[in-house]
Amino acid sequence: MMSLKEAAAEQEAMAMTGVRCAYMNTTIRPDVATIKAASDIFSKALEQVKGFEVIDVCSLLTYWKNKSDDETILATAKGVIEAIDKEAVAKGQDVAYKYLNYAFDFQNQIGSYGVKNKEMLQEE
Repeated sequence: MMSLKEAAAEQEAMAMTGVRCAYMNTTIRPDVATIKAASDIFSKALEQVKGFEVIDVCSLLTYWKNKSDDETILATAKGVIEAIDKEAVAKGQDVAYKYLNYAFDFQNQIGSYGVKNKEMLQEE
């Protein structure tokens, strides 16, 4: 896990690359009807950007207080990410790339950059 200072530094560095990016969020209580409505709204919005090469980074950002909850919370989050990945594969919508700054220890973020790029990163 990274500190807030480290996260801010990473975001600042990414902004300097010239890659266009927008972070937007809202906070909801996750009942089924609201999640379904959010999915429908998002799907409708995607119609406007068809034809562009668009990918979406699905992030889980979770805060909690007690170290004793680590195992349960992290296992639950991992299960959510794995289920989303499985669904994307089943629908032919998967993207191997894992965003390095926000990947967790069970994800192969370096490998997701492709064999050539991984080899280049491993060169001395």
